[in-house]
Amino acid sequence: IDSIIQLSKKAQTKGDGEGISFQDVDVSFWSMSSWTQRKREVDISKNLRRRIEAYVDGTMDRADFKSDCRKEAKAISKGSFGDTFLIVIGEVLKQEARAYHGDRASFLGW
Repeated sequence: IDSIIQLSKKAQTKGDGEGISFQDVDVSFWSMSSWTQRKREVDISKNLRRRIEAYVDGTMDRADFKSDCRKEAKAISKGSFGDTFLIVIGEVLKQEARAYHGDRASFLGW
């Protein structure tokens, strides 16, 4: 964000944009891109936390949580590319579970 503000100030002081290089624009683009990606990651984390909160804090039992997950999966599957999203989500969750259990079962994971 700071690089975008600096680029904007540079453009304003030069008037016609003279003195702004492609490198300046490229840096600003990538700075904004990484900020946007970080925002997406934070939003996803917040949504996931909100989604599992009732189960984690014990106000929802396992059967109700599984039922809610199935309902949500059915809703996702009805959307565009829904089946593909569900396959990708499932694969990512399986990989994360394997990594978690692998770390826990490893010699240093105790």
